[in-house]
Amino acid sequence: MALYPLEKIKELLRKEKAAAFILLNQEGSGQPGTRYLSGFTGSASIIVISKEKSFFQTDGRYLGQYRNEVKKFTFLRQSGTPVPVLLNKILARSKSRKVLFDGTRTSFSDWQKITEKVPQAQFVSSDNILQEIRRIKQKSEIAHIKMACEIACKSFLALLPYLKNGVTEKWAAKKLEELMEKNGSEKPAFETIVASGRNASLPHAKPSERKFKAGGLVVIDFGATFGGYVSDMTRTIAIGKPSLRLKKIYEAVRRAQARGCRTIKAGVRLKTVDGACRLALQKENLSRFFIHSTGHGLGLEIHELPLINGGATGALEAGNIITCEPGVYIENFGGVRIEDTLLVTKNGAKNFTGGITTDLITI
Repeated sequence: MALYPLEKIKELLRKEKAAAFILLNQEGSGQPGTRYLSGFTGSASIIVISKEKSFFQTDGRYLGQYRNEVKKFTFLRQSGTPVPVLLNKILARSKSRKVLFDGTRTSFSDWQKITEKVPQAQFVSSDNILQEIRRIKQKSEIAHIKMACEIACKSFLALLPYLKNGVTEKWAAKKLEELMEKNGSEKPAFETIVASGRNASLPHAKPSERKFKAGGLVVIDFGATFGGYVSDMTRTIAIGKPSLRLKKIYEAVRRAQARGCRTIKAGVRLKTVDGACRLALQKENLSRFFIHSTGHGLGLEIHELPLINGGATGALEAGNIITCEPGVYIENFGGVRIEDTLLVTKNGAKNFTGGITTDLITI
């Protein structure tokens, strides 16, 4: 049976024989873990979780927001019990002195302040724990990501009639973001990438004033946000008839991406998915131009665990939501990337962005 967020932390406390877990959220440093655990979307809060109870503190700016968003927590007034006093009380009732925190999210200055006020505690960094506990998505999370994907797909289809020879990368990126907002996206999941011609050889190219040219390819990497959860997909389109070389590269990437997607199911090693894509490109003598990881998890953040690359350890689990996005990037020539967002299941994968064909779309 899947554990809910607070239960995951309490299970971690039992496993690590720790007295408490603390999450400091100062101007977003503790987000989106704070939102995941409590529902709170504000930028200033402290969460303390023991095996028995969960505590939440924020300042006067967010009291109304706290009442609307946060459930299952005991509220700590700043004028009442300070967090250091609470930690001391928890430690006094526990055989353990260990207090867990996520060192990848907690700033050194915040850590230093709290350790100075609770000197008897043994603060232990459990790196990336806030992402670790989010690896397997709950039904509500899956529904939100699926909706974000549907918004992105609908918006991409609406964008296509606007794309033509002479349109600039910046204009196309802005138009796509406008369409996503119109279709229900809270905000872009990340800065939309539109890269044409030689710019497509840069995996994270920023949209420029470069104009689409007939015979060229355009890489469009974008995502929507719904309920705080994001989507991520990439399609590469042709403006007019592409050259034979570009078409061959596109087809090689398409086959590699399809092969990678077919390997995805619970229990498959992460590096196996990466290897499947690379092997397909190797057969076309293109693997040396595939210069990034094959995929990553996503959820409240655009890059979450698991990471899918040749050095990854571990295996896929049912409930992971990941991307599969091989690409080829040839400097001063161009590039191709095809990416889908997929839900890992026991027997395979559900492609949430599969409604948009991976066959080459020619405008």
